[in-house]
Amino acid sequence: MNPSAKKMLAAYPLQQLLQTIPTGLFLVDTEMQIIYWNAEAERITGYRAEDAVGRHCSFLEGIPCGHKCGLFEEQKEKPITGVSCTVTARDGQRVTLSKNIDLLRDADGEVIGGIEAFVDISRQKQMERSLRQSAVRLRSAVAERTRELEQEKSSLRAVLDGMLDPAYICTGDYRISYINRAMRDLLGPLENKPCYAALNHIDQPCDDCPLPLTAEGETVIQERQMGGRGQTFEIVHSPLPQGNGSFQKLGVCRDISERMETAERLRQANRELDAFVSTVSHDLRSPLTPVIGFA
Repeated sequence: MNPSAKKMLAAYPLQQLLQTIPTGLFLVDTEMQIIYWNAEAERITGYRAEDAVGRHCSFLEGIPCGHKCGLFEEQKEKPITGVSCTVTARDGQRVTLSKNIDLLRDADGEVIGGIEAFVDISRQKQMERSLRQSAVRLRSAVAERTRELEQEKSSLRAVLDGMLDPAYICTGDYRISYINRAMRDLLGPLENKPCYAALNHIDQPCDDCPLPLTAEGETVIQERQMGGRGQTFEIVHSPLPQGNGSFQKLGVCRDISERMETAERLRQANRELDAFVSTVSHDLRSPLTPVIGFA
């Protein structure tokens, strides 16, 4: 032993040292009668030394110690460290301990008793139980919300599949995650393809891509030509937030080819009407020319 340590222990008696350590500690003889009980053991259990010394250690009603003590069990290697035990304090409350136990031997190696050192981990165990309960409640809430979202997703897709207008859902990384029947009939299977490649046949996002705006909660309306017949579609891009914090976009496509053709016919009719009016106006003015000249 270090000379300084010897000097310190000589000046500081072992019993006084054991009384100041922040760990409960008691000693038993070979009959498991308590022969020493320190101050921290008093604080943790509520039993004063005079209440504990001379009693069998089973008075603490330790679990699992009360069923089978490991201290003098030959099959168990010593020391035994970090085991949990629950004892009954003086006020009747159950206290959870984390303890180390070992045999005490004399100079000849004969067992003369045992030592147990312990700390109160009741609060820690309570926090662990609270955390486990909170985790169970959280998992239950997440599972319930997941079921709700899956139901909402299924309902949304059922509605979309029943629509005559083509529709698709696009993820935040431009991947098509869903198309309805009308969209599949129009363009074939598009799932997992980049939207710009599947819909516009280009190799990078469109310059006027609506995804950034819909990610901010805006609704964007565009016109695009799609399909083998060159139909013109009005596409309404709407935000579709997800419960897990991710983002998707819903695109609903309305075929406006007939409307565009009707509008073009109206414009052509207006042009022809303007030409007719101009011709009639010119013809009406022409007979007056000689009269004006004569005047």
